[in-house]
Amino acid sequence: MTELTHFSQNVVVMESAYIREMLDITHSYLHKKGKECPVLDFAHWLSILSIDGDFTSEIEELRKFEEIQVIIVRDEKEEPITSCYPHDLGEIDGMGTMTMSGPMRFSVVHTEGYFSKKELFFDLMDWVITAPEVKRVMLLPSMDTEDDMPLALLEIRQRMKLDDDARLGNVTWVHMGKIDDERFCNHASVFFSIMMALGIKSEELE
Repeated sequence: MTELTHFSQNVVVMESAYIREMLDITHSYLHKKGKECPVLDFAHWLSILSIDGDFTSEIEELRKFEEIQVIIVRDEKEEPITSCYPHDLGEIDGMGTMTMSGPMRFSVVHTEGYFSKKELFFDLMDWVITAPEVKRVMLLPSMDTEDDMPLALLEIRQRMKLDDDARLGNVTWVHMGKIDDERFCNHASVFFSIMMALGIKSEELE
């Protein structure tokens, strides 16, 4: 497990369960449409998704893209995700790759029996959002975690002493369904990026 000592300007905080759940929904939907679901290239999908989080702003004076740091919360004994490449997300801890949105670096954080995945996700979310060096954040919580997201975001806003009607404009919550409470931060649906990453055009699903 990589020790998190500093953050990039662009950070994705996600649960590995999010990938499994999102792919299960996608498979079910494509099956009803008579389509097969290709294996998802994890880094390629994240590079497409990063556009929704405004992570692709170029540093003009350096003529290069800012690094995207991806922090993945998972259990030590999670089963491989066969419909995703890599199958075992734990294997990419400490690794990096170049994508069309710029360099991407992966950190995997395990619960190790001390915290639940939800607790660990919220602790990391709080740490990242309030870190002064972080400019943009994307949050990908699992279905079990997302019910408590509005309260967790509200508590962060209160500690940051934001006005009641102010939202965290640099934070994007990427969800798998309809969110009843869209205050506190920006919102984006995951499925447009998933279909693009899988190479499936909208007209193919009509």
